Amino acid sequence: MKRFTIMICLLLCVLLTAQAAFAASIGTDSLGDMMVVNCKECVSLRKTPSTSADRLCTVPLGAIVTNCYPASNGFIKCEYKGKTGYILEKYLRVLVPNTNQTSSAQPSQPSGIIIVDLSGKTETSDSLSKITPAPVAVVIPPAPPAAATPVPATPVPAATPEPEASQTPTPQPTEAYPDLPIKIDENTIIVTPEPTPEPTPAPTPIPFGDLILKNKANGMTTKAYRKLEDDTETLTIICDDSAGQRVWEYHSTAARKENGNATFVFTGDPGTESFLVVYNADEGLSLLFLGDVIWKKTTDELPLSGNVCCSFPSLSVLYVGDSEGTDPIAISLNGEILWKADSQGCLGLYIIVADDYGLICEYSAVDGVPDNDGFAFFDLFGELMDKSGSTSSESGMMK
Repeated sequence: MKRFTIMICLLLCVLLTAQAAFAASIGTDSLGDMMVVNCKECVSLRKTPSTSADRLCTVPLGAIVTNCYPASNGFIKCEYKGKTGYILEKYLRVLVPNTNQTSSAQPSQPSGIIIVDLSGKTETSDSLSKITPAPVAVVIPPAPPAAATPVPATPVPAATPEPEASQTPTPQPTEAYPDLPIKIDENTIIVTPEPTPEPTPAPTPIPFGDLILKNKANGMTTKAYRKLEDDTETLTIICDDSAGQRVWEYHSTAARKENGNATFVFTGDPGTESFLVVYNADEGLSLLFLGDVIWKKTTDELPLSGNVCCSFPSLSVLYVGDSEGTDPIAISLNGEILWKADSQGCLGLYIIVADDYGLICEYSAVDGVPDNDGFAFFDLFGELMDKSGSTSSESGMMK
């Protein structure tokens, strides 16, 4: 019985260790640190992802914000000086690591002569005056050998032999070493510095714009980029397999808007990663499957005009709305509009969360009251069940 108890304890330890390792391996894709761009002086860090939300502070042009994650409604969730809030994506740019620096594995050598003693220390010529003399071995290049004295040729006897005058050899000049500009202490080694290696050229950036979505599923990586130009806004979506080969590519261009973005892209919960919901302010809303357009709803069929938010919890239905007053609209996977909800006066919809029980929608103005953030709850048929705002004196239950 005691042995059986020990075996059960060991099994529980193994299971707990495996569970902890599995939990540690799960993470979320982060955009890392980003820089404030595309503004004159500063941008607003808002309490919620809405242009009408409270301003926590202003972030100046060129400042760095940290812990950046894609949010809805065209915003990025980030941190600045200890405050967490939301900034419009068009005012941020992902930082690209500077690879134009010399590798740390190849440090640049100092100019001038390097003095190395046998104790293992290295000093430059500028710091020789600080070296304490130590009993080390000296290695000095040997002087070049002196020119050998030629042996005079033996005179050939002639009819009247006369001794030839002995030819005195011309002495060869001795190579002189220049005076060193530093004092050489006893027992030192002179080392010639090696040249500094050439810097590694920086890689050419992808000319698609700023990364706004990255998703990995089924052995493929999908990335979406938004590029802002003078009068246009271009959305580029690319999909590569595990070997880095391009599987498909999608482009969508719309006229730029003064407030908010003209293009958006959404992905759903696990199980719907191969589907993408794409919004273009000029063309409407589309559903993509592996890069192919399944259906498209024009702006006449689906009156979306402001910053768009979306929830795609399953392969049966998706929910979409916008900040300009469009309450949640349910659309089937084949493009049929199922119903349109009525929040009864709520404005500034910027978050939709849907599950098997209904929808939780967050507004910036519950009952049309400015700065009255709150929620509206709908059932799966679009009926309003409850709503409450931050300034409500009561629980907010409908009467």
